[in-house]
Amino acid sequence: MLEHTVSLNDSEYQLVQKVLELVRKYGQGVVEQISDKVAQQEIVADLYRNDKITFNQAHDLFNHSTWQETAKVLEGLGCELYYDEDDLNNDRVTLQAFRRENPVKCHK
Repeated sequence: MLEHTVSLNDSEYQLVQKVLELVRKYGQGVVEQISDKVAQQEIVADLYRNDKITFNQAHDLFNHSTWQETAKVLEGLGCELYYDEDDLNNDRVTLQAFRRENPVKCHK
C-alpha cells in the first residue's frame, strides 16, 4: 500500500473534515454532488470572468437568494467584480417596473 503525505492549512483541513462527516452521514454519493456543485460554480465563474455572462446572470445560475452570496462565491473563485453601464441600465429597468407595480403613496 502506498502512502502519501499532504500538508493542509487550517481551512483545507476543516473542509476535508466536513466532507468526511458528510460521507459518513449520507454516503459516498454526496461527494459527487459536492464535486458537481464546485464544477458548476467554476464554470459560471469562468463565464463571468471572460465577460460571457453578467453578474445578474451568474446570480441566477448560482440560484442565490442575495447578491452578497454571489459576490462572495465569484470573489472566492478569483473573479474581479465590476458594475458596468449594462448592469446600471438593467437595474433601472427593474426599478421602473417595480415602481409601476408598487406605486409609492405619499401621505400629507
